[in-house]
Amino acid sequence: MALAQQLTELRIHARELGLFTDDRELLTCTSCGLMEDVTSEGFLITCDVESLDINDSGLRFTEQQEGKFSCPRCGANIVAGDIDSQNDSLQHDEG
Repeated sequence: MALAQQLTELRIHARELGLFTDDRELLTCTSCGLMEDVTSEGFLITCDVESLDINDSGLRFTEQQEGKFSCPRCGANIVAGDIDSQNDSLQHDEG
């Protein structure tokens, strides 16, 4: 139990620092085209899907409840997928 608690605290701290903890898929708003990406240093950024400018817009999707996010630009609701369930599905399809 202590190890699980430490891992949870580490993920919280990493998020506070702006790092992507890889516990969900990256978000993309289909309404306005704002999308998340991760820099080579591991920082979570947002930029426009169709733009060549990949500089961080500074906007962040807001988690409203478990797995449901709000787009900071247009307010659309987005449901995030879980990386573990996606990986399980991929392994099942390959096997």
